[in-house]
Amino acid sequence: MVGEIHVSIDLLDRLDRCVLTTDDLRQIESTRPTYGPDVYDYVHPYVTSFAPEGSAWHASQASIPYAVLDPRLFDLAVDFWVDPDAALMKAFRKLETIIAERLLANGIDPNDMPASKLFPVAFNRPDGPLTWRDLSSGEVVGRVNLFVGTYSAYRNARVHREGEVDEQQALIELLAVNHLFLLEGRAVERERTMANP
Repeated sequence: MVGEIHVSIDLLDRLDRCVLTTDDLRQIESTRPTYGPDVYDYVHPYVTSFAPEGSAWHASQASIPYAVLDPRLFDLAVDFWVDPDAALMKAFRKLETIIAERLLANGIDPNDMPASKLFPVAFNRPDGPLTWRDLSSGEVVGRVNLFVGTYSAYRNARVHREGEVDEQQALIELLAVNHLFLLEGRAVERERTMANP
């Protein structure tokens, strides 16, 4: 038997976004359930909604995997579905600001430097001030290309595009920029070797 409780639309919306509060949980636990006659009322008719090559996972609502999210994106992720376009633009700007501040701290003026130049200046060998430990030069170049490519493919296109936001595409972009945040978070200051006098 399936038990159900009646909740407000606001609570259901918070549940869908995985942001239930402690008060929400108390309300759910303290409400006495009623029992419906048929569990099948809760089963989505997947069979009629799929192409033969489809799967049940593609019919699921897009959801943010908070377990792998960089903590610096939590504030944007909580209300992500309210305005995904604005959240993504803030995420990209936040990453640019973080890299620019790290460049400035290393004596490099990032003013008027587009993102396409910002990342190679920050990370590329042999003289970029930031790097990742124990990576070959090819791996470093690959990571720099991830930064530049992600900005070219998503951020720059988003600046010049208006209209409806596809939820799955927005989530893909969020995960792409999240990956860049995680890479930046692992980057360390490059050790400088002193030249012999």
